[in-house]
Parts: sequence; C-alpha cells; structure tokens
Amino acid sequence: PLLLQGHRIVLTVSQGAAAGQAPVSSAKLLLQQARTALAQAKRRGTQQSLLFTPEIEQRHRRDLALEFQLKYALENNEIQVDYL
Repeated sequence: PLLLQGHRIVLTVSQGAAAGQAPVSSAKLLLQQARTALAQAKRRGTQQSLLFTPEIEQRHRRDLALEFQLKYALENNEIQVDYL
C-alpha cells in the first residue's frame, strides 16, 4: 500500500502477453493476442498474468458472446433482473 496525502492507495497489476515466430506473426496480430490475454487476466481478478493460447482466445470469444446475448436480452425485455 501507498500513503498519499493521508489516503491509502493500493496498486494492482494484470498483464497479458503473446509470443510469435517471425516473420509469420505480424505485430498487429501479436498485439491483438496480448490484449485478449490481458482481458482474460483481468476477468480472473487482480495480480494475474496470462500468456496467450488458443484456449484463452476461445474463452474470450465465449465470454464476449454471452455478454452480447445478455445485453441484447435486457434491451429487448427478454430477461428481467430483480434485486433483493
């Protein structure tokens, strides 16, 4: 923890990485894969580090599809959320 002007600040880090074989992997593809790994690392919580794998990409696509379907259902009154 860091104390800043009387306030306790806690910093956390999540990271995603990708590796490729030159010249097959483009910089754009590697960056996209690293972002996917980072998104999955953040979903797992704080202080996470992930190296991109095809399984991580599959999980990320499933998560995005579910998120889209839930948003669509809410916007079209196909689902109702009740808070207790």
